[in-house]
Amino acid sequence: MAHTRTTFFVLTLTAIICTTFLTGCPPQQQPPPTLPPLTAAQEFNLLNAQAAAIETLRLTGDVNLTFTDSKGKHSYDAHGVLMIDKRPANPNLLLTGTYLGQEVFEMGMNQENYWLIDYNDKIAYVGTPNLADSLPEDIAPQAPLSPTTLRPQRILSLLAITPLVDNATEHTVFFTGAPPYYGTNVVVIQMPGDQRAWVERRLCVNAYDDRVQGVTLYTRDGFFIASSKLSDYRPITSDGESSDSTGVSGPQIPFLIDIKYVAANAGLVIKVDKAWLSFKGDPNYIFAMPNLQGLRVVDLDDPANWPTTNQ
Repeated sequence: MAHTRTTFFVLTLTAIICTTFLTGCPPQQQPPPTLPPLTAAQEFNLLNAQAAAIETLRLTGDVNLTFTDSKGKHSYDAHGVLMIDKRPANPNLLLTGTYLGQEVFEMGMNQENYWLIDYNDKIAYVGTPNLADSLPEDIAPQAPLSPTTLRPQRILSLLAITPLVDNATEHTVFFTGAPPYYGTNVVVIQMPGDQRAWVERRLCVNAYDDRVQGVTLYTRDGFFIASSKLSDYRPITSDGESSDSTGVSGPQIPFLIDIKYVAANAGLVIKVDKAWLSFKGDPNYIFAMPNLQGLRVVDLDDPANWPTTNQ
């Protein structure tokens, strides 16, 4: 009996490791679902409906940002505010971190620019969205926040709140199911093998509650760039009140967001305290590039500012 149990444990552990490696998704240790598994079309429609329910979003809570540079590992704990406006053709995003009333860092993008500012080191990295994913991935980070790989627009991909559109000229979307025992469906978005920085994104969907439990990004060569774990889902409404207390159903978002920028040796954890499906103010003002006076500005569209592997 002991030998049988040992053999079962080894086989089960091997299956878990293989599933996690092949799909990029952690296994789901839950009872089998009572309903039939979703088809590819049903899964796509469900994810698109969830994404369509979130046009604007505002989150507040605790933020931890970690990164490693030539000076070693750094970690910032701050109060964070994340605002997203998906209505424009290129979504707007702003993440700010403050500590004791002082700005620590800022990540943002609008229709014309994206930026990443380290206020402690008084340095700002800026670029244009259409060139944001044209940088090679085999470069080594040379500066705080590793700007060549730690990009604000990737937060949208890692939150899985953008719609899935199957357009063969830009990307291909397909569906694969992990072993039913683990209850995970995987939606894969493949990009063409051109000069884009990453060509594949995998959404891991819990088959028992249809929530995206994580996202992984890969390079053309199949190496991890970044990943996210999304958990503690709660329903919210436009006024920020949970449907648990108001009885009004709203879209559900993760209140715990754990992002690992593997290629940048950096991490971003957001523990959401409050969430709203809307925000007040003019988006043109909210998402405008901040004043860069007094900061050293690095233009990330200039290859001369890209780190090299021998640095």
